[in-house]
Amino acid sequence: MLKTTTELFTVQSIVKSIIRINSTVLLLSALKVFKHWKSDREIFRKQEQRHIYIRANNRNYRIVTADILYAEGLGNHVIFYMKKEKKLISYMSLKQAEEQLPENFTRSHKSFLINKDEVESYNSETVEIGGRILPISRSFQLDL
Repeated sequence: MLKTTTELFTVQSIVKSIIRINSTVLLLSALKVFKHWKSDREIFRKQEQRHIYIRANNRNYRIVTADILYAEGLGNHVIFYMKKEKKLISYMSLKQAEEQLPENFTRSHKSFLINKDEVESYNSETVEIGGRILPISRSFQLDL
């Protein structure tokens, strides 16, 4: 019995135990760092999508996408209707605007992009956003 107890306290067994403990601690620390890095990366991507840049009136505007109610396409121009009755007219196609905007924007008609988060009411023919009634085309069905 005494022989096994002395084996527990040999230098070699103590070093092995320390190495095992340290490698476990290092592994857990690395996993924790990776978890924080991954969550920070997701937060950064979400923040990156919150803003777009719109060129209008010979200026570049940094716009928070949540402030955009809807966009109306008029040929080569797009009118962005914002909260607080503000609007910006930009020289671009509605398709280009759709590519810049995040996924919560969808087409309701060939001339309209709507912010799904701002929809107040809708039926099969119209959608109400910001007190304005916009048409819904049969070819563009809303999935709110």
